[in-house]
Amino acid sequence: MERIRCLIEYFRCSSDQNGSDDQREISIERYLYAGEQPDWEKQTIAINASKVNVFVGR
Repeated sequence: MERIRCLIEYFRCSSDQNGSDDQREISIERYLYAGEQPDWEKQTIAINASKVNVFVGR
């Protein structure tokens, strides 16, 4: 999870430096869980793996 936060922060800072003409979209495509997808309002379950795709429109 920390790696995802770092990646998002990196692109946010980079976009701020490049001005408003720099259009970036960051989306988290999917999570892989040990079992069923949890109800996040009722419990906290560790994410085993994640995949992040970063689309950059320039």
